[in-house]
Formats: sequence, C-alpha cells, structure tokens
Amino acid sequence: MRGWIVAARRLTLLAALALSLGWALVALATPQARAAAGGGTVTGVLTNGTHGGAPVSGQKVTLQLSLNGSAKDLATTTTSANGGFTFSDVDAGPASLGGAWAVYATYQGGLYSSAPLTVKAGQTVNASFAVYDATQDSANLRVSMATILVRSTDATHGLVGIAEFFTIENSGKTAFVGQTPSGAGATTAMPSLLRFALPSSAVNLSTGVGFFNTQIMQIGTGFAATATVPPGQTEFAFAFQIPYTGTTLSIPFKAEYPADQVVALVPPNMLVRDTSGLTAQGIVTAFGARYQVFTATGVAHDNQLAVNLYDLPQAGERQDLNATALLWLAAALALVLVALAGLYLWRGALGAALGLIPATGAIPSAALTTTGADETERKRLLEALLDLERRHAHGDLNNERFKQEDAALRLRLRALLAGPEAARAVQADMSALPATGAEAVADASDTSADGEAEPARGSRGGA
Repeated sequence: MRGWIVAARRLTLLAALALSLGWALVALATPQARAAAGGGTVTGVLTNGTHGGAPVSGQKVTLQLSLNGSAKDLATTTTSANGGFTFSDVDAGPASLGGAWAVYATYQGGLYSSAPLTVKAGQTVNASFAVYDATQDSANLRVSMATILVRSTDATHGLVGIAEFFTIENSGKTAFVGQTPSGAGATTAMPSLLRFALPSSAVNLSTGVGFFNTQIMQIGTGFAATATVPPGQTEFAFAFQIPYTGTTLSIPFKAEYPADQVVALVPPNMLVRDTSGLTAQGIVTAFGARYQVFTATGVAHDNQLAVNLYDLPQAGERQDLNATALLWLAAALALVLVALAGLYLWRGALGAALGLIPATGAIPSAALTTTGADETERKRLLEALLDLERRHAHGDLNNERFKQEDAALRLRLRALLAGPEAARAVQADMSALPATGAEAVADASDTSADGEAEPARGSRGGA
C-alpha cells in the first residue's frame, strides 16, 4: 500500500483549497440571493432508535449547508426536553445555487444526520432524525452487496484503476462506531474500526460516500475508518490503483465481513481467462458502459476471491494510438478493402461470371476440386500459422525463429494450394531452409496425418 497515504494527504490539501475558493464565491453571491429569497425555518425532533424512538434532550445539533461539493456549519443549538430543535431565519438564497441543508449530531462517538433538505423562504422544513447507542462489536455487520469495478488501464505507468462499492447491513439495534484505541496499550491494540481489504500493492487510495468526517488508518490487510454504521444499510465507496508489469494482473478480493453477494465488473476489452471463486454471468450495462459480469454468493469472512486479467497493454509502453487515431485507421482500411473488392470484381473470375469482362476459357473442373486430405492439411497449416502468431505475440519465440517457421509453413501452404507442379518447386525451396523451419512443417504435417489437433502450444510456456 505504498504511496496511498501521501496521495490522500495531497487530495486533502487540494480539497481544502477548492473549499476555500468555493466559499469565497458563495460569500459574494449569497447577499443578493438572500435579499431576494428571505429566510426559512428548519425544525425537528431528535430521537434514540435503540430505545424505541425516545426523545434525546440536551444534545447539541448543527445545521450544515452543502454547496458546490463542500460543506459549512451555519448554526448550532441544543435539543429541548422533548428532543426538539429549531433553526430560524435560515438563508434560502443558496437553494437557487444548488445548495442543500442537513442537521447532524455526534452521539456516543457516532455521526448521524437528517436527510438532505431544501430550504425555501417563508417555509418550515422537518429535519427529524435518530441516533443510536454505540457499540464496537461488529458481530451484526455483513456486506449485502460488494461491487468491484475494474476501470481504465494506464499502460504508460503500469496501473489499473479499481473502484469498490459496499452496501453494509447492520442487523442489530445499536450502531457500530469505529474508534481508535486510547489509553494504556493504545499503540499495540487492534483498533475497533470498520475494515476494508486492499491488495498489498495498492496505491493512490481515495475515499467517497460513507467516509465523510472519518479518520482513515492503514492496517495490515488494507485500511480502516472511524465510520458509523447505524441499523439498516449504509453505503461506502472508495477507489485505488494496482501497479502491474508485463501484460497480466491478478485483482484479489478479501471478505473482511461475510458477504451475501460479490459482483466484479470488467470492461469487455479486457481478457479474463480465469477467476477464483467467481462465476461468469455474461455482459451487462452498468454505470453507463458495458461490462463482463462475474459473481459469487455467500462469501464467508476472510475468504479470498480473484479476477485474473491477461493481454493487458504492455506496462511502460507509450500508447501511440488513441480512439480517434484508431477510427481514422479503420476508415482507411475500409477504403482499401472497397478498392480491392472493386479490382477483383473487374479483373477476376467474378467479373467474367457477371459478364463485365469476357471469359478467357473454361476452367477444368478437376482444378476446382480438392480432396478431403488436402482440405484437412490446409486447415492444419492455417491453425499452425495462427498458433505461431500467438506464440510470437506472447514473446515465446524470438524474431529469427518466428520468421523461419513462418516461411516454412507458408511455403507448404502455397504448395498445397498451387498443385503438384508448384509443390515440386516448393520442395526445392524447403531443402534450403534451416532446421527449425523444416521442423515446423514436419510438425504441422504430423498433426494432419494423425487427424488430431495438436494442443495450442505456448500460450504462456517457453519457446
């Protein structure tokens, strides 16, 4: 997890700068909006959900405004004997700028808030909400849904982006409140925090939904947070990157809590050859894009799953072709194919058949037929050429040996297609080939004679 703490600190500094600039703009814009809009009232009752909705008296509650991605505390009050609270003359101007209000309270170390509110001039808005008794026992926590979203590949720097989304369900009547250890033994005690696993090499961690006003700590299996999980369901989201070398990457997932369902979403242009504990479910559209889907159900605590990616862009190589360049290349190739098809139509046998050019003579029927053995041999040679290309692309063959074997196989294929006269000429050419080229042809011929397809060689093996 090297580097993600530094990245988190940088994100914090950038966020603080953006927040100060944003509120400076709000300070300039709000007076005019206030004059036009007037004030509203926010009122509500604070209750304790653990004790059947009993009112909570003498509790400090705070009115907060969220605007342009930042939040600011506006006013604080204390609940009455029946748990009531009221904020009067709340400026309704920011509503026209997309602002939203909420009332929050810190109770027994846990953070709770009302639903987002819209304040309008001359109106009263209800902001009632509940707090819960706190516990550091995670026995009632489970993950109802975990989603692993594989994002873009940064081949230049050898990084693959991952986003994870968790719906954590608390089936108890108390809220799990993560707390750092204090007092004697605080430096050695395992913190009672909400835990999330990360790959050991993860970098550039950033947190989102569910982590507001929480403290993040690095632990052995990933990271932990002083988050509050009240009864019911709570959403959490975070993102990170995994470095890779070569063209393969294994993305692990460890269940810190029992999980009812785990879903992995992988872009369709990424090759997934195998998974550990996950089952392929086809293609779906999610988050505005298409993804391969892999799922697992009933994942026990500490179980390990993995998605294994292959044929990624070579790490460290600059990607010269972007999407626009590829589109232009595809268009150019399409034009070339159209031109070739037109040429064949005009000069080839198809032109004669359609009466576009005079036929030069009848073609003997024997020249248009092939034996079953010849067809089988042709298929074997084509398969051998494809296998040779794959082995070379994976780095299992050096360039010299690839050229030798490729030339030998193509000579044999040309002889087969050209007929007996050309075959004798090709045999003479083959006698001059190096041993490796002749061996490639012999291998392909032996495979054809046996009538069984040779297993694909060297998808990851040596040359």
